[in-house]
Amino acid sequence: MKSTRLLIVTIVCLAVLALAAPVAQAGEVVQGVCLSYDPQSKTMTVKNELDPAGLKRLNQKEIYVFDLSIAKIGASPEKGNIVRVAFQKIQDKNVALKVMNVSKQDIRAK
Repeated sequence: MKSTRLLIVTIVCLAVLALAAPVAQAGEVVQGVCLSYDPQSKTMTVKNELDPAGLKRLNQKEIYVFDLSIAKIGASPEKGNIVRVAFQKIQDKNVALKVMNVSKQDIRAK
């Protein structure tokens, strides 16, 4: 009986950890103008236009270069499009996890 209970508790703990793992990968978000996009080298440069909370425009805009090698990309970004990028800082690289092209997104399609 005790071993069954221990097994159940262990399985529940592992399930909770497995569900929490994607939350740990959340990362940061940048939204702004795509300055360049190179699908061959899998890089994109974006000028951030929102504060970290996403509530107001920034006076001083930061430039980010993203590694897109593992990113899920919606509509292909083009120079001048507004894009939103979820990313993580891994070593010295900004590694994009998801790229959404806000300029090409059709919210009426849903």
